[in-house]
Amino acid sequence: NLHYLLRFYTPFIFLVINSSCLPFFIKGKEVENNSQFYVGVTSTQAIQKITSNIFLNNLYTIDEYYNSSTETKIISNWKINYFNDLDSNNVEYKTRFILIGLIDNTSFNKTSSFKYECYLECENYYFNGNEYIEDYTSNFIIEEMRRIEEELIVKFKK
Repeated sequence: NLHYLLRFYTPFIFLVINSSCLPFFIKGKEVENNSQFYVGVTSTQAIQKITSNIFLNNLYTIDEYYNSSTETKIISNWKINYFNDLDSNNVEYKTRFILIGLIDNTSFNKTSSFKYECYLECENYYFNGNEYIEDYTSNFIIEEMRRIEEELIVKFKK
């Protein structure tokens, strides 16, 4: 029994210690860089359908579904947006969203499978003329993250 527990929890302990993911696992709060949010709990049957619909409603298509023994990830394609900045210069942003569902192994039953603790992650960059720079301070991305986060929270059980 101890061997099973060590096998299950070792990857989580490794992530927390080696990649500074501790804030990622704090429920109901934003993490360090304001680009990840806890959005609730959902079932195996609902995770892909709800996330896909919400991403599509916000003009993000699905690029990849990733499943492992500990998590599911739904990754959108990059969406390119152009906005005028304060100096009326056209600024290019590229943005994508990733829904990460951590499997709750204690939740399994024959009728509803697993439950997932879900986190929304955003990657947002603007092009400064030479390179893409990570940015989470523009009004555009703040509004975009909040809208998608709120839609997921309404659909998932928080």
